[in-house]
Amino acid sequence: GLMQEFSITSTPVLGAFWVENTYPSTDTVAYSHGPIDIQDPSKGLMNKIWRARLIGPDISLVADGYPERVIFTKRCISTIDLTFDQNGRYLLLYTVANDMWLYWFDPVAQGYVDVIIDTDVSSARISLDDKRTSQVAESQIVLGYVKDNGLYYRTQLDRYTVPYLLQEGVAGKLIKIGLSNRY
Repeated sequence: GLMQEFSITSTPVLGAFWVENTYPSTDTVAYSHGPIDIQDPSKGLMNKIWRARLIGPDISLVADGYPERVIFTKRCISTIDLTFDQNGRYLLLYTVANDMWLYWFDPVAQGYVDVIIDTDVSSARISLDDKRTSQVAESQIVLGYVKDNGLYYRTQLDRYTVPYLLQEGVAGKLIKIGLSNRY
């Protein structure tokens, strides 16, 4: 089953992120491994590199064989991040005036929803925790963020409603979360 609790290792395990060392994300451009096409995980979730880009109020998505198109529009977005769920649907985590929002396919609503997750967030990132085909059944989306000098995370298992404090006294910015090549 899915394990809900995460912790920071007492001994760092140094490794590179699968995608992000080659394609570094910024506040307005995010890269993620993803499916061969939207909603098509038949070839796995590490099939191609997808890029989300913020231009004005628009967030566009592009990958090889998938022409760039606007998938979401909202005024005053300052940061974005991208990942894909187990069914190959994209998720956009973004901030507006330090409020963290998530645009995601909600299976209960049977459609995409745009929901505020938390307020007064200084940085936020999102990832499917393990995109390897062998681990999809055990994987879940994790979003991490810094708020009030604390490092928090929320999970797909809780429908992103429960904040978990991972570490206090965090003064920096969360750059990326996800699986490294050291697992």
